[in-house]
Amino acid sequence: MLVGFEKSQADALKAEIFGDAQLTKVGESSTHVYYKIVAEEPDEALSPENQAEMVKAIALTKQVFDAAQVVEITEESYTGTSIGAFSTRDLQGSEVTDDIFAQADLTVLNVWATTCPPCIREMPELEAWSHDLPENVQVIGLVIDVSDTSGKVYDTAMTIIGKTGVTYRNLMMDRSLTGFVSGIIGTPTTFFVDKDGRQVCEPVVGAYMDMYRQNVTDWLSGR
Repeated sequence: MLVGFEKSQADALKAEIFGDAQLTKVGESSTHVYYKIVAEEPDEALSPENQAEMVKAIALTKQVFDAAQVVEITEESYTGTSIGAFSTRDLQGSEVTDDIFAQADLTVLNVWATTCPPCIREMPELEAWSHDLPENVQVIGLVIDVSDTSGKVYDTAMTIIGKTGVTYRNLMMDRSLTGFVSGIIGTPTTFFVDKDGRQVCEPVVGAYMDMYRQNVTDWLSGR
């Protein structure tokens, strides 16, 4: 995954969150420093088949992160940007289109991957939060490394959903979403989308529940 810290707090937060784990610096903007951290070995708790799938996913993730560059982007660059039209399916196999955003005034769209430990760790808290939100705000997940219901990665995703107790809807990846996800540089990345499918603020890269809550509160208070 890719993580970013404010420059003034970078060293302290790295130590607090990651301890002795090795983080590789990708670059920095005027206000933040960005690091990448990628699992070196698959989770031993997984089946041999799923471990083999995870090895492939880790290799692909490393290739993507090796090509990552930091670009200075302001919040204004995101505000009003459309997610775009799409048609995909959720993990239960039901068809989903971009009309799903019209079901709420604000959608918290959490993009995650089965190979991303921080994504998985935050899911129980996301689930609890989804029940505390007002009726006009919904939480939706997008599993970026699952595109059909027949592969081992799909089985892993369903195991994660079961263990974390998630009940909010989770979508699978589809070609129609390629343009949208092409700008994602790490998981989790969480977007805040209005009922017309447009982003209302800068997405959050990394598992920062406090930032999710603040973005929703700011949007609700500013309506």
